[in-house]
Amino acid sequence: MLHNFVFRNKIIRVLEDRLTNWEQKGFLISTLIERESNGLAVFTRLVEKHWKVKIRKGAASVAAYMKYKQVTPVFIGRIFLEKDWSVRYALSSTTARLIGSEAIEKLQNKYNELLLQQTDNNKKYFLTVHYAESLSSMGLEATIPILIEMLEQAISHQRKQSNSLIVQILYGLGEVGNEEVIDVLLAKRNANAFFAESVKNSAHHALDKLAKKYGASSIFRYLEKRGEN
Repeated sequence: MLHNFVFRNKIIRVLEDRLTNWEQKGFLISTLIERESNGLAVFTRLVEKHWKVKIRKGAASVAAYMKYKQVTPVFIGRIFLEKDWSVRYALSSTTARLIGSEAIEKLQNKYNELLLQQTDNNKKYFLTVHYAESLSSMGLEATIPILIEMLEQAISHQRKQSNSLIVQILYGLGEVGNEEVIDVLLAKRNANAFFAESVKNSAHHALDKLAKKYGASSIFRYLEKRGEN
């Protein structure tokens, strides 16, 4: 137990070192892990259990620069338990970096599993928000059809509670979207759900962000280039 405590603190010192970048931290921590029979388990527990957000986030982030793909099931399960959004972001982006689009399938499976176990509608809702958030954080284009389908469903519910979910989905589409997404969002602008101020602002922000991918300073300029208003 004492040995694990000492080893854990060595990893924490590397994570907190301001003079090394993430890639260097990854190499140093990998070296430490390889010297210990339970090194990876100790490292993984930092992501799951450490009381400091910056340590959980740091450990989840640095794993993207290491070779241990076997941590991804733990990381994906942790996404739905973690309270801090920045740690959830690190967990999601790291799993995508480690195993690519396979991370989407694993996330879907975990989400569906947890959804079936949950009976409380409010908890189901926030589970879905975290699912959308995680898809957004992966930064993979393969999430686009999933996010669009989620947007369709959220709009069709026409509930005030759906707004935070729609905002999260719009953020994700703004991050990973393409010209097809621009057309989808433009077509949705007259949906009742889009009259909420938070949704309207998020949709506009997403459209502007996507327009910049195609060389326009705003969605207005993008539409001008396409000959539309």
